[in-house]
Amino acid sequence: MTEQMTDARMFAALSATNEAILRAKSQRELYQSVCDAAVYGGKFKITGALLAEPDNSLRLVAATSENGIILAPTISVDAKSKRGQGLAGIAFRTARSCISNDVLNDERLRPWREDSARDGVGATVAVPILRAGTSIGVFLFCVAEAGSITEQIVALLERMVENVSFALDNFEKEDDRKKAERVSQRVARVFAAL
Repeated sequence: MTEQMTDARMFAALSATNEAILRAKSQRELYQSVCDAAVYGGKFKITGALLAEPDNSLRLVAATSENGIILAPTISVDAKSKRGQGLAGIAFRTARSCISNDVLNDERLRPWREDSARDGVGATVAVPILRAGTSIGVFLFCVAEAGSITEQIVALLERMVENVSFALDNFEKEDDRKKAERVSQRVARVFAAL
């Protein structure tokens, strides 16, 4: 796969993500659309969106795989946990992308090595999902070819996830607007009844 082909695929995924942001009606639909765009447009092997839970775990909320099989990984954000030492845990804690271009030989990924070998994953990028500068989750982007993750690819993935954060802000603003509208309607009904 040439660098130009990879960049073209990444731009296709970015374009599909931007389109999904415009069309998504819910957060879950948004996460799933990004996963779909990365796998079908960007030719990633597996993409998953994971959100933080109160127990310091990351829960899989959306995923797409080129073979259709999705297994929910057990991932922690706790630095003291062996399942918190992987890319997703590090990306979540540092609010910075974390990369492995050699998944099968990366000691940080030992707890998931069998899964990666079975799924044919050679390289992975974890990109944090940020809201107001704080991590709320992580996107994992997995490819078959070890050594194939470049700085340009990471930059495009970060842009995709920044666009997701922008969409999440818009969902929150719309929810706030609807709540304010409902309160205003209730107040109007109370005054009308007086």
